[in-house]
Amino acid sequence: VDPPSGPSTGGTLVTLTGQGFEPTANLSCRFGSSASMVVPATWLSSTQLTCVSPPAAVHDGVVVPLLLSTDGVDFQAG
Repeated sequence: VDPPSGPSTGGTLVTLTGQGFEPTANLSCRFGSSASMVVPATWLSSTQLTCVSPPAAVHDGVVVPLLLSTDGVDFQAG
Protein backbone atom coordinates (compact mmCIF):
# COMPACT_ATOMS: atom_id res chain seq x y z
CA VAL A 1 0.00 0.00 0.00
CA ASP A 2 1.46 3.31 -1.04
CA PRO A 3 1.35 5.77 0.59
CA PRO A 4 0.98 4.05 3.97
CA SER A 5 -0.91 7.03 5.42
CA GLY A 6 -2.74 10.19 4.40
CA PRO A 7 -4.73 13.12 5.76
CA SER A 8 -8.03 12.46 7.54
CA THR A 9 -9.72 14.75 5.02
CA GLY A 10 -9.33 12.00 2.41
CA GLY A 11 -8.52 12.48 -1.26
CA THR A 12 -5.27 10.48 -1.20
CA LEU A 13 -4.62 8.31 -4.26
CA VAL A 14 -3.67 4.93 -2.78
CA THR A 15 -1.89 2.29 -4.86
CA LEU A 16 -2.26 -1.36 -3.91
CA THR A 17 0.38 -3.73 -5.26
CA GLY A 18 -0.19 -7.47 -5.26
CA GLN A 19 -0.94 -10.38 -7.58
CA GLY A 20 -3.87 -11.66 -9.58
CA PHE A 21 -5.98 -8.50 -9.70
CA GLU A 22 -8.76 -8.71 -12.30
CA PRO A 23 -10.81 -5.86 -13.77
CA THR A 24 -14.29 -6.52 -12.34
CA ALA A 25 -17.26 -4.15 -12.46
CA ASN A 26 -17.54 -3.87 -8.67
CA LEU A 27 -13.87 -3.60 -7.71
CA SER A 28 -13.85 -1.66 -4.42
CA CYS A 29 -11.68 -0.55 -1.52
CA ARG A 30 -12.99 -0.21 2.03
CA PHE A 31 -11.14 1.91 4.57
CA GLY A 32 -12.08 0.52 7.99
CA SER A 33 -15.22 -1.44 8.82
CA SER A 34 -18.00 0.91 7.76
CA ALA A 35 -19.92 0.48 4.51
CA SER A 36 -19.82 4.28 4.17
CA MET A 37 -16.05 4.02 3.71
CA VAL A 38 -16.31 1.96 0.49
CA VAL A 39 -14.91 3.61 -2.64
CA PRO A 40 -14.46 2.35 -6.20
CA ALA A 41 -11.07 0.91 -7.13
CA THR A 42 -9.39 1.35 -10.50
CA TRP A 43 -7.69 -1.66 -12.07
CA LEU A 44 -4.30 -0.73 -13.54
CA SER A 45 -2.85 -4.20 -14.10
CA SER A 46 -2.85 -7.70 -12.66
CA THR A 47 -0.44 -6.36 -10.01
CA GLN A 48 -1.77 -2.84 -9.28
CA LEU A 49 -5.01 -1.09 -8.29
CA THR A 50 -5.72 2.43 -7.11
CA CYS A 51 -8.44 3.98 -5.00
CA VAL A 52 -8.97 7.42 -3.48
CA SER A 53 -9.32 7.53 0.29
CA PRO A 54 -12.60 8.94 1.64
CA PRO A 55 -12.76 11.46 4.49
CA ALA A 56 -12.28 9.76 7.86
CA ALA A 57 -15.06 9.69 10.46
CA VAL A 58 -12.44 10.23 13.19
CA HIS A 59 -9.75 12.86 12.72
CA ASP A 60 -7.19 11.99 15.38
CA GLY A 61 -4.65 9.71 13.73
CA VAL A 62 -6.59 6.45 13.84
CA VAL A 63 -5.19 3.51 11.87
CA VAL A 64 -7.79 1.77 9.70
CA PRO A 65 -7.45 -1.45 7.71
CA LEU A 66 -7.67 -1.27 3.93
CA LEU A 67 -9.73 -4.09 2.44
CA LEU A 68 -10.37 -5.04 -1.18
CA SER A 69 -13.45 -6.51 -2.86
CA THR A 70 -13.96 -7.81 -6.38
CA ASP A 71 -17.76 -7.92 -6.00
CA GLY A 72 -18.48 -4.88 -3.78
CA VAL A 73 -19.82 -7.16 -1.02
CA ASP A 74 -17.11 -9.46 0.35
CA PHE A 75 -13.99 -7.59 1.52
CA GLN A 76 -10.62 -9.12 2.34
CA ALA A 77 -7.30 -7.84 3.57
CA GLY A 78 -4.25 -8.35 1.42
